[in-house]
This record gives sequence, C-alpha cells and structure tokens, in this order.
Amino acid sequence: MDFLVPMIFINTDQMDKAAPVALKSSYGRHIYIGIGAWRLSPQFVQRYVEDARTAGAKGVVLFSYHYLSPNSPQAICAKGEDLVSSVFPEPEQIPPMAWRQ
Repeated sequence: MDFLVPMIFINTDQMDKAAPVALKSSYGRHIYIGIGAWRLSPQFVQRYVEDARTAGAKGVVLFSYHYLSPNSPQAICAKGEDLVSSVFPEPEQIPPMAWRQ
C-alpha cells in the first residue's frame, strides 16, 4: 500500500477539522484527502485543498473527474480550470515514498 485516500465528502466548512483526524491513521504511508468536488463550489474546493495541505496531507484527490470538465452538466461545481488558476498553479511532484527504497 503506497497511499490512502479517505473520502471526506463533506459540504460544510469542516475540512480543517476532518483532515487532521484522517491523517492520524496514515500507518506511515501517504494520505491524499478525497474531496467530493462534484457537489462543491470552486471556492469550497479551494478552501478544502488548502485545509488538507495545512493539515499535512501529501496531496488531494478530487471526485469526480467528469464534473471537473468545462462541459460538466452541473453548473455550480468546481471546474478544473478554476482550480489550476488557484490552488494548482504549478505541477506537483509525487512526494518520495521512503518505504519503496
């Protein structure tokens, strides 16, 4: 197991409390926080990504990719272009996985 993805699909402003709880169960592996972006505004997704990073998550996973496209049938949800210009302006590298060395 190289990483864990707890799916914290909340739609209230509680990621700052939920992410640290999930990170306590890392078992020495990376934790990427799962965010239910298909049902959130771009502002909430941005805040959740920032909260996950602040808590110490090694990354985030956004669900569902289909809704991140510009042609998404759900107008209110976050789009990839919103997130690239805000919380993902630079390409990220996968953090080293010391247990694989």
